[in-house]
Amino acid sequence: MELLVDVKNNQYDTPIVTSEWALAELHQAVLDYRIAVKMIRDLRNPRFFQTQKQQYPLTEDEKRKFVLSVNAFILYLRKLGIEFKPFVPVPLTFGMISLFSVKYGVESPDALHLHLATYHHCKYLITVDEPLKNAEVKDIEVMYPSTFRSLPIHSRNRRDTVISTGDKIKH
Repeated sequence: MELLVDVKNNQYDTPIVTSEWALAELHQAVLDYRIAVKMIRDLRNPRFFQTQKQQYPLTEDEKRKFVLSVNAFILYLRKLGIEFKPFVPVPLTFGMISLFSVKYGVESPDALHLHLATYHHCKYLITVDEPLKNAEVKDIEVMYPSTFRSLPIHSRNRRDTVISTGDKIKH
């Protein structure tokens, strides 16, 4: 959150961008979190989250609140001036995602983040995703938000692009 506060306070001349893919991951993480809370209340073991989450559909009211909260966050990001990079016109094939996945030893969703960041010529990829952070990527500096914030090079005269990935909730 501190990174967003910095963006709000105009701390960077660096364009801050995110991808529609990151927003899709954020959407899923928030949805999964809501379902996980219900499971924990029922004393269900979160270890079986993937196989049991279908048993916990959201009510219509929960769905409405969920959509409103995600849309409010997207609106907030836009007000901060964060640019959204779409999938299209990014050339995207299974082969490209597979190549990034194998090359960096990451799962397909993280390979897609790397592909989008590379395609958009990002210098930094900011993430809280452990496997992505630990991938040995040479073309882009992958780091935590706190690491990015601590770099002295990010002043008002810097012009690098940053792409931020969606936060994953571990179950």
